[in-house]
Amino acid sequence: MARMTEMIDVDTMIGRTFIDGKIVAEYKVENCDHCQKIRTLDKSGYQYNVGGEPILWFCVECRK
Repeated sequence: MARMTEMIDVDTMIGRTFIDGKIVAEYKVENCDHCQKIRTLDKSGYQYNVGGEPILWFCVECRK
């Protein structure tokens, strides 16, 4: 039976999924500006200012 582990490096905000010690997935994570939980980055969660700069990011649960 395969052993799966997920780890998040909060310095780089990169999540990694390991199976039996080998990296099988690497993904960007972000801290939600509403609930403060670390979630997988979904670029559609960004809120932009008038100039088009991203200023806030909300996770899927907070956007509902």
